[in-house]
Amino acid sequence: MNWSISDEESERAVIGAVLVHPATFADCAGEINATDFYQPRHREIWTAMAALDSKKLPIDAVSVWSQLQLLGTAERLASVGGADFLRDLMASVVTVDNQAYHARCVARLGERRRFAVELATLTAESRDESKASEDFFDDVEARLLRLLQQRKSVVTLVGVKQGAKAVAAAIEERYERRRSNRPAAGIRLGVPQFDGLSSGLRPGQLLVVAARPSVGKSALMGNVAATVAKNQGPVLVFSLEMTATEIYERMFAAAGINGDAMRIGKLEDGGQATSVAGELIAAGHIWVDDSATLSISELRSRARRWRANEGKGEEALVCVDYLQLVKGVSAKGDKREQEVAEVSRGLKALAKELQCPVLALAQLNRESERRSDKRPTLADLRESGQIEQDADIVAFLYREDIANPGCAEYLRNTAELIVAKGRGMPVGTVRMTYEPQHVRFRQMAEAQRNYLESMLKQSQRRAG
Repeated sequence: MNWSISDEESERAVIGAVLVHPATFADCAGEINATDFYQPRHREIWTAMAALDSKKLPIDAVSVWSQLQLLGTAERLASVGGADFLRDLMASVVTVDNQAYHARCVARLGERRRFAVELATLTAESRDESKASEDFFDDVEARLLRLLQQRKSVVTLVGVKQGAKAVAAAIEERYERRRSNRPAAGIRLGVPQFDGLSSGLRPGQLLVVAARPSVGKSALMGNVAATVAKNQGPVLVFSLEMTATEIYERMFAAAGINGDAMRIGKLEDGGQATSVAGELIAAGHIWVDDSATLSISELRSRARRWRANEGKGEEALVCVDYLQLVKGVSAKGDKREQEVAEVSRGLKALAKELQCPVLALAQLNRESERRSDKRPTLADLRESGQIEQDADIVAFLYREDIANPGCAEYLRNTAELIVAKGRGMPVGTVRMTYEPQHVRFRQMAEAQRNYLESMLKQSQRRAG
């Protein structure tokens, strides 16, 4: 191993500081562990210190030496250098004030060495021609991802003073927005009733919209993407089911072009299409990745690059269509539920990392179709209850004419966005109208909503 990625002086400084002032162990242990030390004897000493700390025993030269005797063999004790080495470490300490700096140096170099070892191993394995290229690169991605996930991050503790100030600032900012008639902060989906419930999607939030097939999940996502890109900020769409062309065709339709005429070649008004295309191009805020297969690690990597380059700005949005089509990076043979759970956790982590909301579509299982009331519930989330745990908001898209084709006429082309879970927002049902010719959802007019609800109440009374 190259000595340039080791720092013996920092390792000695950390251990010496703990021996002189044992209270510093807790601070250093939050940064480093035994594997971060390059020198074997330093690893042995740190392991002994950790064992003493776990037993709530004092950490000093005598107790560390006794612990080493309990843990090791003659060879191990010899590698440490004996009790004299511990006394030398203590004598070399001038001050313990810089121990935090030295601990970070040890931790950082430990990480670099692990990466170097892993890269050297991968380089050697790349020469193995018996392994398929696709399998090799999948393995590379998974192993490097694990290393990245294992990296130690700086722990920032927010005290009550800082927390209270942040809350006060947020309250004042919301008040000023309301007073000046500015829209509330956060991503608004373009459905006023839902946006009123959520007060806008905030950075780090994961919104899951789930439904049975053919209900209109992708259409709703396209509507949201176009609205956000036009009015607020950049949008990245991962479409694993539809091509980019299909996504943009739906955006054209939502903008007012007859989708059926466009698909069958009967669109006569080319000027309107040109105008809509010009508006989308002028906005320039939508990017579509239509890779048919994508792992959660690939998705996160591409989203990071987009956020750093094209997706700059506070009000950005990432959309995923749909969650269960994204692959996990777990070993083959794992249960599907575990893979979906991994993807769900990855999307929530991505939202926090990029500091923007993530809208993920999800499929529901068939259980709702076996009930008389086919409206989905949280128990219907397909393949993993982890989705419910990770998501800040879970909403179900429901259409009575899809669930029950023989439904009453007044229910046709109506839709419900059922908010079943809302972290920081109330639950409830948003009524919408579906316009099939435009592949578009709109919030239902108040008069129509009142009429619909009165008809539903009458139907319930007759059924009861």
